[in-house]
Amino acid sequence: MTIHSSTGGALFETDPVTFINRMAGLGVEVAGVNCCAPWDASAFVDAVADFAAIRSGVMQLVVMPNAGGFQRIGNRLMTSVNPEFAGKLARSLSDRGVRLIGGCCEMHPPHIQEMHNYLRSRKVGEQSVIVQIQSALPPVGDAEKRLSGPFSRKLKDSQFVVSIESLPPRGTDGKIIQHKVDFIAGLAASGLADAVDFTDGSRGIPLISPGDFIHLIRDRLNWTAATGDRLELIPHFTGRDLNVMGVQSRLIGYHANRIHNVLFITGDPPKMSPTYPRSTAVFDVDSVALIRLAHSCLNAGVDFGGVALGKQPDPRTHFTIGAGIEPEAPDLKRELTRLQKKIDNGVDYIMTQPAFHHEPLAVLEKFRGQVPFLIGVMVLTSFDHAQRMARVPGVVIPDAILKRFSAVESLADQAAVGREIAAEQIRRLVREGWAGLYLMSTATTSGTLDVLRAGLQK
Repeated sequence: MTIHSSTGGALFETDPVTFINRMAGLGVEVAGVNCCAPWDASAFVDAVADFAAIRSGVMQLVVMPNAGGFQRIGNRLMTSVNPEFAGKLARSLSDRGVRLIGGCCEMHPPHIQEMHNYLRSRKVGEQSVIVQIQSALPPVGDAEKRLSGPFSRKLKDSQFVVSIESLPPRGTDGKIIQHKVDFIAGLAASGLADAVDFTDGSRGIPLISPGDFIHLIRDRLNWTAATGDRLELIPHFTGRDLNVMGVQSRLIGYHANRIHNVLFITGDPPKMSPTYPRSTAVFDVDSVALIRLAHSCLNAGVDFGGVALGKQPDPRTHFTIGAGIEPEAPDLKRELTRLQKKIDNGVDYIMTQPAFHHEPLAVLEKFRGQVPFLIGVMVLTSFDHAQRMARVPGVVIPDAILKRFSAVESLADQAAVGREIAAEQIRRLVREGWAGLYLMSTATTSGTLDVLRAGLQK
């Protein structure tokens, strides 16, 4: 049925549980909603999640929302729900147990295609090849990994570490490239950070590959093998783009080129403009499998087929291995199960998605003794930015923060509020004894150093 809320999901015109209970009494095997806004559909799923017939699988949920958020502009009805949003919504619904997903009004073929792409990324790893590992040497330990750079050294010495996320450039604009290089140089000179981590096709958009951008940075800043790097340069590494053979080749190349710290993620599906040729995601392996292959194979001196990486006495790589977690994932049980697998497979540190309040971090408490956590802090730049991020599945922004932004009018004042909130979060993380900080700053890097100074001040 079509079901609407009067207050953005809090109060429904028709009670979802009453509806599902009635359908169960009639023996219906599949029930749900169509032609309502995505947020109403999501709220409906949450409202009926604990119903016995849903939990047991006797009744399956179907969700087919419209694009929602319609506004009349001229003679057209427009919506802000783009294909990428539809894809993330589909993955979020799937994580919460919905088994039939589609779309209604203004959900067009590109929206359905992105739903397909995002749902396909959830099947990664289900048919991964199991590698039988036989190595005469154990995987390298902390002593070798301390040599990876200043970040790894402080991490292994249990000191507070700071990494700043950076997006590599998308195109050939020399000014943009130089701006990013200058920012990293300034960050190194400030002494406020230990590492910069570079996204790998963030949000499925083609950017300069992290490894290539690291080479460019070192060349521009004259960071050589003799001088060393003033910041540890960490590439994200996604299982989206390479098959198993390509994964091994890329990692061996990284190690040969002094890239010895890698953050493994499963990755977002490719998101291409209508004029760009369709790109197929590979997803031979997910982040859990990538960690295992790096730790138990390469760091033990053998390739993915168990063959020694060289004839020298010690052919082992010594990667410091990172991974991510989403503390507010819709399917938190699945997320925590995967976290334990990452720990068991040899991860050295975990970076979290942004946590704008303390409560989500409680789920990590039982794991803190097993692995260091770098807590994500995102620098919001405006009320509009905060509202947009609040609609991204997996990102939860408390109402109190939205109210702080709405209380000021000018964009400059809103940007100051965003920096103030980020600094407050950093100070809280330091007080609570977390291992480190993972700062997601703005694309322009504006205010990043100010946030770090204010947050890390004694």
